Amino acid sequence: MSVAPLEQVQPPELPPVLSELDDAELVERARRGRDEAFGQLFTRHQNRLRRNASSIVTGADLDDVSQRAWLKIYQKLHTLREPRLFYAWASRVMINTALAFVRKAGRRSETSIDDLTPGNMPAADAPSAAEKVRWQSMLEKTRQWFAELDTRDRILFRHFMVDGMTMEQIGEKVGMSSGGVKTRLFRARQKLRARRDALVQD
Repeated sequence: MSVAPLEQVQPPELPPVLSELDDAELVERARRGRDEAFGQLFTRHQNRLRRNASSIVTGADLDDVSQRAWLKIYQKLHTLREPRLFYAWASRVMINTALAFVRKAGRRSETSIDDLTPGNMPAADAPSAAEKVRWQSMLEKTRQWFAELDTRDRILFRHFMVDGMTMEQIGEKVGMSSGGVKTRLFRARQKLRARRDALVQD
């Protein structure tokens, strides 16, 4: 029996390291029952997805929402049409789970109109007492209108005006297209502006 030269002997092919695989490959493996592949997806994205939900819920509620969302992600993984878009899809699941939690529990987002307005009076000439009253009244009304916005719109406002994020960055964080973010912000602004104009005309 002939023996192949040592230099021609090929070492056995080792399985790829999971951390080196892209999301699409990990999704496909997880769909085939490879739980370690899903575990790698969890390890890779858990912190980012948790941060997304933290703009809606905090503390123990955040832990609850995160666990619920990851269970949904695991159960619904077979419905993902584009495995390469796992993060965007999982982000939508996380955000929607958090929003549903807030609605069901009757909680309000931590986002406040205080975050979206200057903390000081306008730096013009010293305002009169009547002007201060009018300014304070407008601020209180604005707080009320903002609180009545859809929870998702309040989150978008916070990311745009407080965090200084771009439409693309916001879209990636909340699982929406940049165009969708822009449209929702425009419509929400229109609602606030219409109420403000109506108050001024009165």
